[in-house]
Amino acid sequence: MRLTATDIYQYYRPSECELRSRLIATGAEAEPPGAFLELLLKLGMRHEAEHLASFPQALDLASGDIADREHRTIEALRAGYEVIFQPVLKGEIHFGGQAIEVVGEPDFLLKRGETYAVRDCKISRRITEREHPEILRQLTLYGWLYEQVSGDAPAALEVYNGAGTVVPVDYDGGAAALADLKHLAAIAEAESPPFAPVGWSKCGHCGYKKRCWDAAVASRDVAIVPGVDQGLVKALRQN
Repeated sequence: MRLTATDIYQYYRPSECELRSRLIATGAEAEPPGAFLELLLKLGMRHEAEHLASFPQALDLASGDIADREHRTIEALRAGYEVIFQPVLKGEIHFGGQAIEVVGEPDFLLKRGETYAVRDCKISRRITEREHPEILRQLTLYGWLYEQVSGDAPAALEVYNGAGTVVPVDYDGGAAALADLKHLAAIAEAESPPFAPVGWSKCGHCGYKKRCWDAAVASRDVAIVPGVDQGLVKALRQN
């Protein structure tokens, strides 16, 4: 099994959903992104490109397959490049008796003394646990992966946010991110998919909205009744 930092992002966004992670893990086909998500993607790519332009000396590792980019990343770290763009970092965790490959692709590794800071570009302006736990988890996972590859803790974890400000992120040794990955592995390996009630705001920009909503309508799920929130649906199901 291979898990990535993107898997964490997709678990939390557009809202936290175990069923979406299960569908992704099992290869279920999603609807193509709508105009709003396409716009966010374009804005994110432009934000990243503008920040990259401020590092004319950066070593660009964005092209090539994962294995090739991982090899070139290790070589670049050994050579001590000042700025590495789009590196590939790999590590391994064990869960349920099996080894799981973990892959991360941070936007930048920036040399700070004998080690490197990890920096990612995000168009979000407020990088907090309440609003964007997925961003914090991604950064700490990148930090853990860097530590597995280099043997050293990252010099810093940083987000270049939508306001053009560098926001520091506390490093917890990857504990929360690794806990999320093990949870996602359990979801993927479970005999049956998890229960996840639909909701208008929750499912709004999810690629599986039609699939889940049609199933909820067909089964006359109480979650489609206006005014019934997620907590009540789960409580009713439990009872």
